[in-house]
Amino acid sequence: MRVSPVAMSAMPTIATHTADARVASPPGWYLGAVTLPLMGYALGRLAFVLAGNRPIALLGPIEPISLLLFVLVIGEEIGWGGFLLAGLLRRRSPIVATTIVAAAWAVWHRPLYFVPGMPSYGEPFLAFAV
Repeated sequence: MRVSPVAMSAMPTIATHTADARVASPPGWYLGAVTLPLMGYALGRLAFVLAGNRPIALLGPIEPISLLLFVLVIGEEIGWGGFLLAGLLRRRSPIVATTIVAAAWAVWHRPLYFVPGMPSYGEPFLAFAV
């Protein structure tokens, strides 16, 4: 697989911003970043069973599309938070930078609400964007 020169030139910037965020965070934030999603997942599974459903297997076969989506989501998050937001924060206040990223994010995801067959097709976009 070939990587474009533009993508290669962005990699050091993304790595730098990611490293900067990691160094600036107290250790407790890492603990929360790992445990809170796991706790949310566990509570969701518990609520699922308490609602009268049969427990589902914790791990099953990983399908290629799931792996692809995982990689794309991680890449998207690095792009929004590690690249765009970090760049905007150098020139703008946190509120303004976050508002710009939120607007770009909403515009990026808006088409998913018009594509038949997508889970969000026909749903109210404003509720999702806010």
